[in-house]
Amino acid sequence: MRRKIFLFAVILFSVLTMRASDASDSSSDRSSSWRFGIKGGLNVATLGNLSHPSISEDFSSFVGFSAGVVTSFSLPVQGMTIQPELYYLSNGFKVSSDNFSIGYLHLPINLQVGLDLILLRPFLMVSPYISYALYNSSDNSWTSLNRFDYGIGVGGGIDFWRMQLQVKYNWSFARSVEFPMVYDEVSLTSGGGTGGDFYGSNRNLEVSLVFFF
Repeated sequence: MRRKIFLFAVILFSVLTMRASDASDSSSDRSSSWRFGIKGGLNVATLGNLSHPSISEDFSSFVGFSAGVVTSFSLPVQGMTIQPELYYLSNGFKVSSDNFSIGYLHLPINLQVGLDLILLRPFLMVSPYISYALYNSSDNSWTSLNRFDYGIGVGGGIDFWRMQLQVKYNWSFARSVEFPMVYDEVSLTSGGGTGGDFYGSNRNLEVSLVFFF
């Protein structure tokens, strides 16, 4: 199943890239209509949409990273571009002093609306995405984690030279973590669920830098 999901994401990204290349071939300015690059950055993540909001103070931020590839092409509307990306996103959360890391193959489709200035292009973007978890640091294997994730990101950034700086906040619509919990007013422990099933959704802030070739 993991190989099928990975293959699907690669094929989808490849199709989008080929469509971008076709669109650039019909443009009179190829250099500005299509670009390919790499990206990397930091990711600050935690859990939100908790089923027990009273225990939100037990969770703190987990710092991870992102790294992958990017393609971008212009739309026939002034200032608008579509930028599909495929990258590894190190997500997770922290409880007390324990870090729980979840690594996703992340595929967002960024719709950007920008202002083309002489040297800079500031932009806003909205980014629906799908993800599939490839790694987790939990001893419980995948029994308490939903490997499929989907949601939307909202952010902005700036283009300059061959670089692009992005800042984006992602909301997951899925139950990223879901398992029986006991809450005894002191700590969270796995158990028979006397406190009711616990679940939460990924929330993360990405700061990344893209380099276009």
